[in-house]
Amino acid sequence: MRNFVLILLLSVLSCKKPFSALYEANDAEQVSLFSDTCFLSAINSRNLNQVEESFTLNYSQISKGSVNSLVSINSILNKTKTDRRVIINDTLSIFDGDSIFLTRQKKYVERIVTSKRPLELEFDHFEYRFFYKDSLLDSRLMYVNGDSIPYFESKYSYTNNQLVGVEMYFKPNNQLIFQTKFTYEKEVRVKPWVYLYSDFFSLSEHLLIFNFGVMPLGILTAMESVYFDGDGVTKIGDWKVKFSNYKISKDNYVLRVSSAGQRIQSLPFLFQNTEFKYQCKK
Repeated sequence: MRNFVLILLLSVLSCKKPFSALYEANDAEQVSLFSDTCFLSAINSRNLNQVEESFTLNYSQISKGSVNSLVSINSILNKTKTDRRVIINDTLSIFDGDSIFLTRQKKYVERIVTSKRPLELEFDHFEYRFFYKDSLLDSRLMYVNGDSIPYFESKYSYTNNQLVGVEMYFKPNNQLIFQTKFTYEKEVRVKPWVYLYSDFFSLSEHLLIFNFGVMPLGILTAMESVYFDGDGVTKIGDWKVKFSNYKISKDNYVLRVSSAGQRIQSLPFLFQNTEFKYQCKK
């Protein structure tokens, strides 16, 4: 299966902790008096144990949750990268060479057409198609090099509008190859913060920029991902990540979270110690 191993590296679950171990309940900080108009403007992620990586994502010209430019900074390697978003006729966005088609009514991402760098002496063209149900991402199809039959299909399951499971299938044989389960703190509800799609391996940079439907309103406590062999049964890998030490503002914005476990390739910004900043409008 072409590019199979590269696409399927991931992490993530388990073990329930008491609420007090997850959340600084006495924190009085408030993001804004206009608390329903704030959008994520910066993420700072640091590996404090080995100090081997540190990066910051800064978003600018935010309008109705859409971002027009993204600046990523790796302070350890002293590298800065800027990506800019261009809107054509309000339906097509071009971001770092990718074409992102939005639905006209709700501006959800409908298709992403991208040409990635050569892999194994091939130059692969990918097309992703997204399908929604009740404002939630229901499924995603991935096509390679213009094929009419999808290569992969992802299916998303929810409980009370919270993403609780992802299943990814190798479509030609309809075999399960990847699965993730999510656990949330049931007592806490926060403002929309980040998407948690664990199967967006090559699209992680788009998760924080474009609209893929309703964002989660709960705080994540654990993820567990399993990677299966081509038979859809034999486990090849199992990755687990736990989340704790949340700091939540008085007006219910996530300001900080810590993670422990394997690095999540599809959610690279959730790395050990992550801080969030917001831009608010009246």
